Amino acid sequence: MFSVNLRGPALLTGALLPLLQDTPGAGVVFLGDANAGDLWPGYLPYCLSKIALVHLAKGLRKTLAPDIRVGLVRPGLALPPPGFPRERWSG
Repeated sequence: MFSVNLRGPALLTGALLPLLQDTPGAGVVFLGDANAGDLWPGYLPYCLSKIALVHLAKGLRKTLAPDIRVGLVRPGLALPPPGFPRERWSG
């Protein structure tokens, strides 16, 4: 999970940094998860990797500003995980 959700985006951003620095108005957008902080049983590595991605984005935002914008999109659930409270899904 950490390789896909954290290491991959970090390495790709680093590899593209020269191109980003040469492109006025360049930006990076990461894909987070709005519910990662709930630390769902059975999904702990996934949740932790997405939480770490939030901090990567914050760190890069400080490091690369103002030349490169850094964003993070955090969509909600597409499918409820097993044991997800039904009332929360419909709410």
